[in-house]
Amino acid sequence: MSETIWININNGDDIDCNEEDHSIMLALTDELDILAGTLGVKPLSAFYDYTDMEYNLKEDDDQEDYEEESDIAWSNDQATWFNAEEAYGSVTAILESLEANPEVISLGDYDIDDLIWELEDSQTELEKAIEAEQPFHFCIVM
Repeated sequence: MSETIWININNGDDIDCNEEDHSIMLALTDELDILAGTLGVKPLSAFYDYTDMEYNLKEDDDQEDYEEESDIAWSNDQATWFNAEEAYGSVTAILESLEANPEVISLGDYDIDDLIWELEDSQTELEKAIEAEQPFHFCIVM
């Protein structure tokens, strides 16, 4: 079972969901959180929401009750939402640090360019949320 991060923006009645694969960010959560602490910003994991994963792990009939035309099987009020500006500051600080010194974290088998792309994509989505004055979360999905 592999997991990734999708970036969701809460538009009130709907969710704007970026379903790009951000699995390197998720796999390197501990390393990125340590880096965030070193940089004095909030860790990315502080913006994680596990509602989708928890829903998918449930083994009951409630899962059949959502609208079939939606990719989201849970409602906005079931999830935890965060301020995009604060997350933007964290993502930007981490990104700038990695661009200046990629060796600042242990990447294991992952490529720095792929991690940089995921962080830049996150920045882009967070900019959209900030502009729309909407909350967001890093949705952990399976």
